[in-house]
Amino acid sequence: MDKKESLYKDTSHLVKAANEIYDRAYSDYSEMVSNAIKGTPTQKQAEHILDGMLDFCYDERFQILYRQFCRYIYRLYPEVAVDYVRIFRDQIGEDENEHDDNNC
Repeated sequence: MDKKESLYKDTSHLVKAANEIYDRAYSDYSEMVSNAIKGTPTQKQAEHILDGMLDFCYDERFQILYRQFCRYIYRLYPEVAVDYVRIFRDQIGEDENEHDDNNC
């Protein structure tokens, strides 16, 4: 096995492991969001969920879940939702002018 093949094999294992982590995290956060929406999360709980999801913001599934949760949270804690939308947009490099509203 030459260096390129070895590097490819090592890299493919890392990519597979990263994908598994993202899949697991998405499953966990989907459940957290679902449970939060069924009840009324405290502001601290909402912030905790949003903080955690920011770690995965480049995954399209998380972007959808994040926006869904922000829309829900906006009704309860508008300042929190607006702040986290800004953080999210800054993190992914999205221009605020791409959206008409502040709640994702």
